[in-house]
Amino acid sequence: MNASRNRKARQLTSQVAEMGAATPLVIAQRMHRMFGQGHPPGPKEWPEMQRMVTEKMMAFGQGWQAMSLRTLTMWQSQWMAMMMQGNPWLGGKTPPTPSHLLARSQRDMLDVLSKGVAPLHKAALANARRLGPGRAR
Repeated sequence: MNASRNRKARQLTSQVAEMGAATPLVIAQRMHRMFGQGHPPGPKEWPEMQRMVTEKMMAFGQGWQAMSLRTLTMWQSQWMAMMMQGNPWLGGKTPPTPSHLLARSQRDMLDVLSKGVAPLHKAALANARRLGPGRAR
């Protein structure tokens, strides 16, 4: 793996680890707020419950959209590269090697995953800051 892919892999791993640490804290804080006063949740807790649902839908939707767009552009660029590399009339000199195609696919898939994780990571960390210990209701 080259330096760029290593950096992307470390960044993706870091984002997933941060989400893994922030998510249980946010869930615990929200559960305490919703059911700390008894069941059913009080009227003050309803906005937080609604926010919880809508922000998840938005983050997942943004992630899927970004992954879909990156996958489409990835396929287009790989197809064009394969067409050009083996065709001297289009400026290509040598056909791609299997290791070149594998390296390109790994880099592109890291990009796709990063695009999908980014909105979830952003929402999870924003919630952890907003709902963290010591925050006012």
